[in-house]
Amino acid sequence: MRTKIITNWWSTQLLADQINAALSDLEASGYEIINVQYTSPFFVYTAMIVYK
Repeated sequence: MRTKIITNWWSTQLLADQINAALSDLEASGYEIINVQYTSPFFVYTAMIVYK
């Protein structure tokens, strides 16, 4: 299993765009997405994508 961490300081919409782009790239490369988790404490938006 591998992970990809995405961080954004500005908005949830920008984070969503980054997550969607990363998911598209991973799926186009033939990876299987296992899980996507996100958190947003104090103006920092972070997502973790687990794939294999």
